[in-house]
Amino acid sequence: MNREEKLLAYLKEVCLGLSLAVSGRELEQALKIRDSDLRKMVNRMRKNGELIGSCQEGYFYIETFGEAQITLRHLEQMIRGLEATKQGLLRGMNDLPLKKTGGESHR
Repeated sequence: MNREEKLLAYLKEVCLGLSLAVSGRELEQALKIRDSDLRKMVNRMRKNGELIGSCQEGYFYIETFGEAQITLRHLEQMIRGLEATKQGLLRGMNDLPLKKTGGESHR
């Protein structure tokens, strides 16, 4: 069983539904993986259609449409935060001097 299969089995057995959500740290310890690996695995598995939910309490396997909506709201909140971070970086870039590099102008 590969790591993604182990994660999926754990979520389905131990974290079935929002009420049984576990923190990322708990999953990392139970499966002996790093937090960056956990996030990459969850992302890849969701892209493949796995119903892995998340909320402030942690991760869980989605059982209901309502739990899927909670996860979607959580993801949308993260997207808004990333967009705000991007906009702040873009504002900061306005203060960078123009310089020539390899014949192209860059800020």
